[in-house]
Amino acid sequence: MAAESSTDQTDLYARALAEWQQRLPRAAKSLAEMSPQQKLERDLQIYKLATEIQRNELQSLEQKLADLVSVERKQLADLRTSARILEASQSIAKVGGVEMHVPTRTIHWTAETFRIHDTTPQEYTPNLDEGFALYLPGSRERITEALRRAMETGEVFYIELEKYTFKGRRIDVRTTCTSHFENGKLVRLTGIYQDITERKQAERRHQHHNRILEMLIAKVPLPEILKTITSD
Repeated sequence: MAAESSTDQTDLYARALAEWQQRLPRAAKSLAEMSPQQKLERDLQIYKLATEIQRNELQSLEQKLADLVSVERKQLADLRTSARILEASQSIAKVGGVEMHVPTRTIHWTAETFRIHDTTPQEYTPNLDEGFALYLPGSRERITEALRRAMETGEVFYIELEKYTFKGRRIDVRTTCTSHFENGKLVRLTGIYQDITERKQAERRHQHHNRILEMLIAKVPLPEILKTITSD
């Protein structure tokens, strides 16, 4: 460090000396012609120039740092704004993100995915095996097989499933999976969870109404129609 400091000072002196020489009138005395007092004044002038050069460079560096900090602050503010917009968009569309690091089986959920499952990051850490238990029979086997193929071969999927939230609420979800490879090796699976409960309920009501209508047209006995109405 001492050697570097000495080199910097020598360079600074050389630059100050060059600046001083440029400012000299053509008829100025050479160093050999100067009296001791003139030499001292010369050295003081060079020192002042060196100080001025150093001060200007420090001010320039401070300005560059200030500009850099300003840019980084703006970028950070933009990222936070984008994150808020994304989170709001996910909430409106009821779409949450999910990612799994395949080698460690570590799972990450976005805020909306936690909301869809009626939980929070403080209450629950996503876990693959525990997650399977939330699915209804039939859906559990489908998601288990789809994830097995995805983890083994990188096969993508797009399926609709039935499951429970952590509060016991039954929901319908659409989930997708996309694989990501690095150097030919599968490293990540990313996808979405979308709460499609309202759409599926509307579809079931429509199917139920159609079934009742078909029974009425077919003149099915009234007790059987009433049984069908109350069973759904």
